[in-house]
Amino acid sequence: LKFVGQINGTPVTILIDTGNSHNMIQPRIAHHLQLQATPTNPFKVIIGNGAHILCKQYCLAILISFQHHTFVVPLCLLPIEGIDVVLNTTWLRTLDTIQANVLVPTFTFSHDAQLVTLKGESFMTPQPTTFHQICQLMHQGFVTSFHLLSMDLTPYPITFPILTPPNLTIRFIFT
Repeated sequence: LKFVGQINGTPVTILIDTGNSHNMIQPRIAHHLQLQATPTNPFKVIIGNGAHILCKQYCLAILISFQHHTFVVPLCLLPIEGIDVVLNTTWLRTLDTIQANVLVPTFTFSHDAQLVTLKGESFMTPQPTTFHQICQLMHQGFVTSFHLLSMDLTPYPITFPILTPPNLTIRFIFT
């Protein structure tokens, strides 16, 4: 389940992923938001694909707000990509009974005596950007790669030249 929340009033993309062993935040995001990171004895964190990443820093109590609710969440600083924050079973265990609907997708649970329904959002719609925004993202270290797809429209039907084989003289030599 993917949706937008806020940390310190700044929008962050959040993923709920039960395949991870700890809650995580991208270190560049934590630095940008000026979160207080505490060094810790390195420990392994299991990520969604089953791999292990070493956690060396930890944010103990970060306020994350989404859909009119605020939660206090501990976060490991880990070099994740494509998402800003990952909440996992550690966070889910702090909630009451959870009802999940993978078709919609939603998570429904009780928090502070209120029923909360988290709705996943679609992030597939590309958004235009300006040169200034790209330069700013690069300067802050938020860009890992650029991709450009360019297509030319060719009128149909496409005609191909008819290729005729050259006139070849074939000789057989018998001995």
